Amino acid sequence: MSKPLSLIAMWILFSAICVAGEKENKAITQISPQASAVDSSVGFIDGKKYLAALIYDESEHSTALVVFELDQAEGYKIRAKSGGSGLDHERWYEKSVKIKNNSVYLSIRGNGGCCSDYFSQYQFKPKNGIFTLVGLESSETGIESKNDSSGIAIDEEYISYSYGTSTNYLAGVVSHWRMQAPSSSKGAFKDDISTIKVGKKRVENRFNFITKNTVLLEGFDVWNYSDNEPKHLGGYFDQSFKYHE
Repeated sequence: MSKPLSLIAMWILFSAICVAGEKENKAITQISPQASAVDSSVGFIDGKKYLAALIYDESEHSTALVVFELDQAEGYKIRAKSGGSGLDHERWYEKSVKIKNNSVYLSIRGNGGCCSDYFSQYQFKPKNGIFTLVGLESSETGIESKNDSSGIAIDEEYISYSYGTSTNYLAGVVSHWRMQAPSSSKGAFKDDISTIKVGKKRVENRFNFITKNTVLLEGFDVWNYSDNEPKHLGGYFDQSFKYHE
């Protein structure tokens, strides 16, 4: 008796998955009949079901992050859509989206040519029903020429480094950090940036700030969203671990 029941249960589960997939595909084609998902995630935010998708529109030759909210009667409805051309930059080699922690996370990885990789993760969350940028994690890892005390590059000496910024827009706190290993010849480093070891020495500065303007997911462009931000958000450490604003 158990075998027929298990087959029925499997059929019901398979049917439910197909229906859910149909709803998501229909949502994506709201953007354009020529649209397709590069990556997508389904999850709950504040008890409501959402679909977040990186959608490439063949008719526009552009990629956008789109967030849909599920209406049980009418299906998925668009809540926010990013803008600009930042998600189509040629240096991005990995883009992904994930719904978790009552938020939508957009992650981007790219390369800076031969000697560096960078990563950014943007966190969007509904505030008064509008998806807003509430957090940002960004970092870069790579190899660069070692500089002398006057800032001039020293021949055949290189350092491996990693630095980054963590920004909490809700709390108004930003942290800048840097790690790096002692200098070495470039031949000591492998071609794969992901294998670089940057040592244990670490410095960090934390600042409080007041955001001048709220950054929304609607129309968001990874290249242009930071205009008019407080100066503390753009700080960094150099090779000597000296902080610059």
